[in-house]
Amino acid sequence: MKCHTRVRLAAGMFCVLAAAACGFDGEDPAARTGAQDRGSTSAPSGAADHPSSGAASGTTAAAPTAWSTTPVVVDSDTSGQLIAVTAENRDGVDRLSFEFSGDAPGYRVEPVRVITAGPDGDVVDVSGRSFLNVAFTSTTPGSDGPIADDVPTNEDLDLPLLRQVVLAHNVGGSLWFGVGVDADAPTFRVVPLTDPARLVLEVRAG
Repeated sequence: MKCHTRVRLAAGMFCVLAAAACGFDGEDPAARTGAQDRGSTSAPSGAADHPSSGAASGTTAAAPTAWSTTPVVVDSDTSGQLIAVTAENRDGVDRLSFEFSGDAPGYRVEPVRVITAGPDGDVVDVSGRSFLNVAFTSTTPGSDGPIADDVPTNEDLDLPLLRQVVLAHNVGGSLWFGVGVDADAPTFRVVPLTDPARLVLEVRAG
């Protein structure tokens, strides 16, 4: 059965978290480069040129990254304002889609022990048995900043694996989202799409 959730919420949590320079596991994920030697990728050769079967309409901008349980980093000079976040399940794969005006920026996706916010590493309460950090490093400020007003900042997701998405950082064009997953060791990949520009995080159990 296909499930679809359009995520929207009030901006209260956004205002609190956006004011703090914060990170996951107490440090800036964009500054962590050690994992790039092993987990980084930028459209590996031989990867499928389309997302999971029955995926939402859109043209693939680049090959999907490989399914991974280690950090995946793609650098890019392009940028755009984040204007929407949607979530759905298709053919047994949960998908979290980040839509941008202009072009999609570079990103880093990695498993983390907990989601934290603020310089003191205060733990953010996120539902799930495990957690993914999704960081965008070069969003372009629009008239209302690098993120549109109606983009979710804290929303429960009624999907088999994806349980919650929380905006934990919004400073200087860098956006970090914490994603709660109802699985101990999920695998994930990122599918870049165009028309409109989107980065789709696909998550499956094991």
